[in-house]
Amino acid sequence: MAASLNNMYQNKNSVRLLMLDEAFNNMDEQRIASVMKFFNQLQFQTILVAPSPKIQDIEENIDTVLTVMREDTISFVEDFRYYGE
Repeated sequence: MAASLNNMYQNKNSVRLLMLDEAFNNMDEQRIASVMKFFNQLQFQTILVAPSPKIQDIEENIDTVLTVMREDTISFVEDFRYYGE
């Protein structure tokens, strides 16, 4: 998928933006790291949506981790904090 996107974004004036929703759910830690490294090498700006347990596998390859939460009809964003094991 990333290689196909890279072909589409050959023009250096393009945005090179990826938006992925739970793309790593069925990948192990090693596969996630290699895909993220590939995205970084291609200089994609990547916005990911991932469940909390997967963030540990992703966060060392990204600059910012945010949590988006909703209470009733109000949504808010804050810095991610892991409360796992």
